[in-house]
Amino acid sequence: MIAYKFLGAGRVTTFSGVAWPEPGSWVEAEAELEGCLSGIHALRAQALLGWIDDELWTCELDGAIEDDGEVLVAERGRLLERVESWTEDSAYDFARTCAARGRQLVVDSLRNEGHESEARQLDALDATAFVATAPDVAARLPLEAGGLLMMAADTTALAERHRLAEREQRLRSHLEAVAGSRSTYGAIAANVAFVVSCSTAGLHSEGFETGFSAERAWQLDRLLDQLGLAVSATT
Repeated sequence: MIAYKFLGAGRVTTFSGVAWPEPGSWVEAEAELEGCLSGIHALRAQALLGWIDDELWTCELDGAIEDDGEVLVAERGRLLERVESWTEDSAYDFARTCAARGRQLVVDSLRNEGHESEARQLDALDATAFVATAPDVAARLPLEAGGLLMMAADTTALAERHRLAEREQRLRSHLEAVAGSRSTYGAIAANVAFVVSCSTAGLHSEGFETGFSAERAWQLDRLLDQLGLAVSATT
């Protein structure tokens, strides 16, 4: 069975820190198959969004295989080849796409909440101008709306490879830790996408859970399209 595997630079697994051998070399499970604990783990295309890292590989699985519809756990597996459409540039392209979507959702919410002048100030700004303008606008907004706007500014800054600007304490976000941690491009793409989904989910008319699921489905469609994989997250 052919599946996918995200790995860190140098074919290193994210959680265990183990480096995979050269493509074509088989790796055997050391214990009975158990998800997250033992076995050779790989992904169906529809699960890629939740496991983004620096390198994306196709891999072959063999022997007994457990399949929950997204994650596959097998007795043995081997890497085949890098997915060449996933690179540092394409990872940042994906992050920018997610951040742009987040900006638009936030500006729309400001308008819907009656903050028309602030929404107009942010309308049609490019990414750099949005990041520069957001702190002054956020300072005039109620705390929750201002925080939402700064989250959109910070995800945008990360996606654009900018440093996060200094701002007053109430306008700071936890993304400053991400920005200061020398995160890899895979980690930046994963963080931007996830934070946009979490921060905008509550804006959905049907509540947080529906909003989060809808945004992740939208992001997965964008990711698969960018990778050239013909699987849709939505029906």
